[in-house]
Amino acid sequence: MLASTARYEGAYTLAMRLYSRLIGLAASLGHRRAAALVQGRQHTEQYLRQAGNTQGYVWFHASSAGELEQALPLMQAWRAQRPKDPILLSLYSPSAYRAGYCPSEADLCLMMSADLPEHVHLWIKVLRPRLAIFIKYDYWYHHFRCLNQHRIPLYIACAKLSSQSLWLRPFARPLWSAMASSVSEFWVQDQSTVDLLVRSGIPQAVVCGDTRYDRVLKVAELPLNDRILHAFAQNSPNPVMIGGSTWPEDHRYLLYGLVEQHHQISPKFPQGRWKLMLVPHEINPPQIQALNRLLQEISASMSPPLRWQCYSQINPHSTSLQVDLASLDVLIVDQKGLLSRLYRYGQAAWIGGGFGAGLHNVLEAAVYGLPVGFGPRYHGFAEAEALLERGFATAYTTGNRFRNYFGQNQDSTAFDFYQKAGGTTPDLQAQIRAFCQSQAGATKRCLERINLNS
Repeated sequence: MLASTARYEGAYTLAMRLYSRLIGLAASLGHRRAAALVQGRQHTEQYLRQAGNTQGYVWFHASSAGELEQALPLMQAWRAQRPKDPILLSLYSPSAYRAGYCPSEADLCLMMSADLPEHVHLWIKVLRPRLAIFIKYDYWYHHFRCLNQHRIPLYIACAKLSSQSLWLRPFARPLWSAMASSVSEFWVQDQSTVDLLVRSGIPQAVVCGDTRYDRVLKVAELPLNDRILHAFAQNSPNPVMIGGSTWPEDHRYLLYGLVEQHHQISPKFPQGRWKLMLVPHEINPPQIQALNRLLQEISASMSPPLRWQCYSQINPHSTSLQVDLASLDVLIVDQKGLLSRLYRYGQAAWIGGGFGAGLHNVLEAAVYGLPVGFGPRYHGFAEAEALLERGFATAYTTGNRFRNYFGQNQDSTAFDFYQKAGGTTPDLQAQIRAFCQSQAGATKRCLERINLNS
């Protein structure tokens, strides 16, 4: 068994070395994300080689921005309970990390080192973590084994596994078993994950829930006094659809649906026409330019044409702000840091990512009582599946079909999502908010597990 594991470890290490070289090659050829990953890792290595003795961090690791939202409540609670403990945050994705960035909940933020023995040993030697909490599904063999060798407790928070998980397949089992044995305890989102772990011979799993519910409930309490958003959404009789963390496919879907909805509404009763507030996932000049070109293309065949503007181009102190923005059809919010709070201005929300690599945060919208819609790639996102099961969400599947509020598949077009959202009642909104509130408490349960195990 040991010899078998050693062979798998050798193959894994070789694969990681090849992957690192491919990333370096892609970066040299101008691939933006690869270059950001290389630069972030270089920054981390430079810091580790120059850093002096550290106090020993409580280490939180999140893969990307979505997982960071799950880590932040744990970091905040830890800070409140043990304010003298230094907190380290590591991130894997270059989309979440930038040099010099560190949220207030942490004392140090670094990009995670490559999962290779020499990099991991340098990390442990310099930072001397005395406890590690990894979020959801970021499993790295050499990091886990090195923590185990140094007798550093490791917990996986908000863990979620399905029977289709890569790690549960036969070819990955030896590495998975070695990694899982290094974990002190899995704090999982649901009973099905506990059952999968137990069947895999891993008994150290406890249902604690998802800390994102705690996060979104806290964010929803924060004030947002924004004259531009207020003028667009609340000084108009028209309902507002929020497109959150959207990608080009989401933009086409939402905009063509908006046009069809406008065509169906009588000009004599324009109050029923939806307005659209778009918050792209990637806010950079090429993406915003592409979105503007799409709007121009769509609007060219309309009479009257759509009216739109970018948030960054609006003067919030203009004397005509209220009139100008109330008559806009589309507002492109090209500024970061607003999305999680601006859902309060909407009557429904479309969450981006479901046509691509995976769905973004649906709870940020649901906490305000908004019914949500999204593309077909929502499987494995427990919170999205929970909203669907309760009739609080609509999911586009394939072949121009929707799974509606009642779980039935029906032929439909983009227009129908606006129509269904237009039928949202105050009672349904109250039910969605109550559901989010009922799921709170995962942060407290996770930290209680540490107290029990320490």
